[in-house]
Amino acid sequence: MVRVLAVPLVAITLVACSSDEGASGTTAEETRNLAVVEGFFRGLVTNKDPLEVGRYLRDDFVSNEPMIAGKQGMMDFATFQAKNNPNANFVDVIHTVAKGDLVIKHYTFANDPAKGADFLIVDFLRLEDGLIVEYWDVVKTPLRVGG
Repeated sequence: MVRVLAVPLVAITLVACSSDEGASGTTAEETRNLAVVEGFFRGLVTNKDPLEVGRYLRDDFVSNEPMIAGKQGMMDFATFQAKNNPNANFVDVIHTVAKGDLVIKHYTFANDPAKGADFLIVDFLRLEDGLIVEYWDVVKTPLRVGG
């Protein structure tokens, strides 16, 4: 199954460092946003802790994933994973890119990593005031045939 993501095109072009950018070309805001997104994924994927997930989401959080309704829906997804897929985790993080208020995470994921990746996922997260306010994803599955 391939889900299509309908979002405005965003240029992900790294530019030369300006005075507010670090040596890597990442601004202070982008560095903060990356830390927030990493904390969010630690809560969602590693710890599967709904309260930890909720700390990284604004109350007016919008999920553009039809199966996840707002902040509570994302917290409920952490609970679902903890109960139904306790071993689920990243298999390989391919890219994590920050540009302004947007962080993009591209990775493979498995409900049982010992069996290999089940999904190829690209998540788009928009941040405001240090919290995630909007989310989109593109998911490709299956990645393997058979058991």
